[in-house]
Amino acid sequence: MAIIGEWIRRLGYLVRRRSREEELRREMEAHRAQLEDPRAFGNILRLQEEARDAWGWRWLGHDPGFALTAVVTLALGIGVNIGTFSLVNGLLLRPLYERPDGVVGVYGRSATPSGGYRGLSYPNYVDLRDGTADVFANLAAYSTVFAGLDVGEGTRRTLASAVTANYFQLFGLPLALGRPFTAEEERLGADIRVAIVSYPLWQRRGADPGMVGRSIRVNGEPFSVVGVAPEGFTGTSLPGPEVWLPLGAHDTFNGARDAHELAVVGRLRAGASTETLAPALATVGSSRRSRRPTPATRSRRRRLRVSCSCQVPAATRSPRVSPSP
Repeated sequence: MAIIGEWIRRLGYLVRRRSREEELRREMEAHRAQLEDPRAFGNILRLQEEARDAWGWRWLGHDPGFALTAVVTLALGIGVNIGTFSLVNGLLLRPLYERPDGVVGVYGRSATPSGGYRGLSYPNYVDLRDGTADVFANLAAYSTVFAGLDVGEGTRRTLASAVTANYFQLFGLPLALGRPFTAEEERLGADIRVAIVSYPLWQRRGADPGMVGRSIRVNGEPFSVVGVAPEGFTGTSLPGPEVWLPLGAHDTFNGARDAHELAVVGRLRAGASTETLAPALATVGSSRRSRRPTPATRSRRRRLRVSCSCQVPAATRSPRVSPSP
């Protein structure tokens, strides 16, 4: 602390150098005038020069140990601050994708008294996608889970995401290599074993262009790599998945309306907003409820009724919209 205080004190001299030197000059002249022989006081210019040496920057050469300690202390402090800002900027300030202000998350809302938010089933997602095409330029669904991934170095646990075919298109970033998924690969039950790997994973494998076409294993099953995600792309969260699979390759999605397993994200069309989106969501919800179920399933359908809501991701800090059921 003493070193930092000395450094701050000397910096304060440099900031107010002119006023300090003028005060010193007047004080020296006053002391000189009080002496019977002013010449005994010495040369004022030389004394001022010595004062500059003691208070300015030239003391660095006279006391190299102190100077080195001070410089190292400042360098460490500046380095820590830069590192902290870089972390905060990467995690909180920098958008996760292009034009984040137009991207919203869409959730189901339970019709039970609790009214909690939850994911959507694949059939509900399809209804929402088809019923809001005039509001959303793109609407995608995904489900992120932990999985065992083996790229040739042994199996390890990591994040994997099952996505719709338009997932990467929604974020407006072309793949670094290869192609996105197709509608046929998205189709539930298609069981087409293809995968897209993350950019960091590709780099760790030597950034080999031949990565596309290679086989990897997800939960012990072989998948053929068809693409590499864009550099810096993590999807809607940090940390992001290391591998993406098409929904049709994930055998847990059976198409049941009561399987609320998918998160849904959409990009609004130009001119659309969360305010204009609310009526469209309400219309889709009303259309679903107007489909008359059979007597055997009426009570069950009523309990499973959902209404849609949308929320802009946290990076954009926009309010949530909850249309009436």
